Amino acid sequence: MQIDTTEFPIVKMDYSVPYQTDFREILASLDELFARKTPFVIIGRRERSEKDEAQSKEDRHEAGLWAKARKEQIAESIMIHYYVESDPVKVLEMEEFSVIFEKFWGYPLVVVSSVEEGYRRAHALLNSKSGT
Repeated sequence: MQIDTTEFPIVKMDYSVPYQTDFREILASLDELFARKTPFVIIGRRERSEKDEAQSKEDRHEAGLWAKARKEQIAESIMIHYYVESDPVKVLEMEEFSVIFEKFWGYPLVVVSSVEEGYRRAHALLNSKSGT
């Protein structure tokens, strides 16, 4: 997975890119975003790489502990995660997975059909929260 914060408060995640570094660095990037004290939206796309799919149980456990310890920051900072998927079968899979995702991470995952739709919805949500 690769995280791109250049368009903050929109944060892009590309799941097809294998971890370039230890996954803990991605969590550290999120900690840096939390320190900004500005709510943001995530737009994620592409399927996980095979390398990331094989992530160890210990790593998933550590990520869960990280999320649990930052429950308040997550609730205050991450407004929503729009996941881009156009394949109807995968859309259904992701919609089913979204329940587990929200319980684990503490913020909603919503499937959108295109990157453009993700941006449109992200901008609308961010504008509604900023009062503009």
